[in-house]
This record gives sequence, C-alpha cells and structure tokens, in this order.
Amino acid sequence: MIKRIDLRSINHSVLVRQHLAGGTTTSQLSQMVLDLGGLQADDPITPYLSLAARLPDFVPKELENQLFNESDMALIRCVRKSIYVHNKDLLPVMYAATSDKVIKSSEHFMFYRGVPLSEYTALSDSILQLLKERRQTKAEIKETLATDFDVSAVLDYMSDQGLLVRSKPASGWKDGAYRYAIFSDVFPDIQLGALEEREAIHVLVRHYLEAFGPASLNDINWWTGLGNIRVRSALRALGDEVLEIRTSETNIPMMMLASGLDQLRSSLTTQSPTVTLLPANDPYLMGYCDRHRYVDFHHYEYIVDDSGNCTNVILVNGRAAGTWDCPLDNKEDFKVHLFDYQLAAVSELVRVRAKRLGKLLTGRDVRIGQIDRMAPLSKQPAGAFMSPLKENEF
Repeated sequence: MIKRIDLRSINHSVLVRQHLAGGTTTSQLSQMVLDLGGLQADDPITPYLSLAARLPDFVPKELENQLFNESDMALIRCVRKSIYVHNKDLLPVMYAATSDKVIKSSEHFMFYRGVPLSEYTALSDSILQLLKERRQTKAEIKETLATDFDVSAVLDYMSDQGLLVRSKPASGWKDGAYRYAIFSDVFPDIQLGALEEREAIHVLVRHYLEAFGPASLNDINWWTGLGNIRVRSALRALGDEVLEIRTSETNIPMMMLASGLDQLRSSLTTQSPTVTLLPANDPYLMGYCDRHRYVDFHHYEYIVDDSGNCTNVILVNGRAAGTWDCPLDNKEDFKVHLFDYQLAAVSELVRVRAKRLGKLLTGRDVRIGQIDRMAPLSKQPAGAFMSPLKENEF
C-alpha cells in the first residue's frame, strides 16, 4: 500500500538528517560526512563551509587532519563527475559505481587537451617515479618534467583511475593547489576494484536514499548520474528496504528507506526559526533534481543557474530566503540579500551567522551589509553562482 505523507513532514525529516534543523547530535566528522552523502568539493572551500554551517564549533583543521594527515577520508571524483569528500570505507563503492563514466570523461578531456595515449604512458610512469620520493603539486611536477603537455589533465586522469590521490594543498584549506600522492601508499588496505559495479550501484542508491530520501526517481538519477535503467534496477534489488510514498500535495511517487519511516512520521518542525548560511553547491542544495522543495518558484533563478549549480544560500527553516557573498581578498565586506525584507525575526540571526562565517573565511571581523537588489544568475556571467553579489556595493 502506497503511503501518503505531508510535504512539510518530509522536508523537516530531511533537514534533521542533513543536520540543518538545529541542535545537531553528532560531533564526529566521519558520521557527518556519511549523513550528508559526502561533501562536494569541486571548489576546495565548499566542504569546510558545509561543515561550518552545521557544527557551531567547527574549525578547518579538523577536516584537514582527517582528510590529509590521518587519511580517514579522501577526495574522489564520483557522482556527476564531481569531486567529493568521502570516508575511506566508501571509496571502493564510489569508484566501482561511477568510474566507468568518470574515467571515460577524463580520458576524453586529456585527448582533447592534446595528450595522446603514447605520451600519457611515458608521463604517468615519470609522475609515479617522482611521487615515490615525495608528494608534489601540479606546478612542481610540470617543472621537473619540463614538458609542454597538459600535466593537469594527466593528473586528473591518473587520479580518476585510482593511481593517485589529491593530498594536502600547499597553502592551507582555501588553496586548490593540491599535492598528489600515490593512492596505494596512502591507502594500502583499500582495493578500489574490490566491488562489482552492480553491487556498488545498489549501495550507492541506498546511500543516497539514507541521506536525501524521500526522493523521486528523477532526483536519484540526477544525483547519481547513473541513468534510469541502472537506478530502477538498484531499487528493485533493494526490494523491501525501499518504500514508495506520495505526498498529500502531489501525486509524484517518492522513494525512501523503510527504516526511516518512523523518523519521518514523528518529524515535527520547531517553533523558533532556524537560520543557516550554506555555501554554493552544499550537499542539501545539490541533493535533488527538483529544487522547488526548498526554493519558491519566483526565487528560482536567483538560487539556481542555467547549469544546475546552486549559489550561496541563506536558509530559513529549510527554505531559501536569500543569498550571501564574502570576498576572500583584502575587503572586509560580507554581503547579504534577503528576498523578503520583512523577515525581521531572522535578520539578527543572519548577522550572527554572517559574522562567524566571515571571520572563518577572512580571519578578520567583517562588516555586514544588506544588498537591496540582485541580478538573477541567468543574467550574470557563467560561474557567478560562486559569488552572486560580487557586482553589488552597499
């Protein structure tokens, strides 16, 4: 029997599991990363800001240590060919479920950048020899090899094959100039090819539903990038572990894990407003193909760009209430734009969150300024989702 549950309960249930309902109960980063379905890291700063939004006492050194010093986690390109932070135990799953598409894509890009297979073989052998001595950045490797070929494309291809892993950057947590290390040296006990693709896809779909369900077939397909045939096959294989429900407001079927039904039914919203400043492409923002579950229709083009990227969001009780922007240069301005200027009840909470986030990003006390107007992302240059209020002054 298909169960019907109101959308408000569904959304609050997800907010609780995404640690966005206030009063998170875990301080373990590994559990947090698992609960969030991983941390998107195409921009190196995003994972740190995603954790800072949920953990009031978070400091970047905590993630740096587990990611680069203790090697409890790793950066891996996986779903939607995006780079994610995942716990090391999930690396074989992510690799086996997504590497087919990821490797083909990076191989194609490497050839497009003018690196033929014959040159790749020689370059990769040389790079492995260099990294046996010490971990190095792309710039260091390129200088040592004295080659005109695109070393960056080669390093991406080697990383996507599981030969290399991105290691501690040269200049701290905001730096995207990663050093590279040999994967087997960092994770000697992990065999990326240990799982069959079909088994890994089943685990990946279950992992998604645990983090984001209830969700539609389109949502699962979009987030995993696997295609409807593979997703449907995985749902069938999961059998009674998966329930199909529908909301009281719509007739669209949504899937969830049966084990989460009691938590969903008992999910109650809080009376006081919960305010969170999420970074662009935060896990919660990117978990669904249909973003209307947290963005009103008339605000959509201010939050989501034409490529499906989400900008920096001021989240109030799980709904997008505005955007924010904080430059990392010498300026001390933290800009906020609220869609509804009557939100007096949350304006002070926004300022408190912005002060803390600005200090984390710049190392200084920042000046908070309200931006009255914002151009839709569709009217801004490509990539504006990373800095949506850049052209505005206050």
